[in-house]
Amino acid sequence: MRSLIFASVAALSLASCTTTGSIDSAIQKNLPQVCSAAATTHSAFLIVASTGNIKARTIARRGCGLVGS
Repeated sequence: MRSLIFASVAALSLASCTTTGSIDSAIQKNLPQVCSAAATTHSAFLIVASTGNIKARTIARRGCGLVGS
C-alpha cells in the first residue's frame, strides 16, 4: 500500500515537471511584451501625475508598486 502511494506521488511529481516547462516557455515568450507594456503604462502615469490631478497618496502607492517589481 505504501509503495502504491509513493508511486502515485512520484508520477504526479513527474507530470508537473512537463507543465512547469510549458509555463516557463510561455513566460519567456511573453515577458518582453509585458515589460514593454509596463514601461508604457508608467510613462503615461508620470504624464498624468505631472498635471496635479492625482492625489499624492496615489502617486506614493504607485512608487511602492514599482519598487516591488
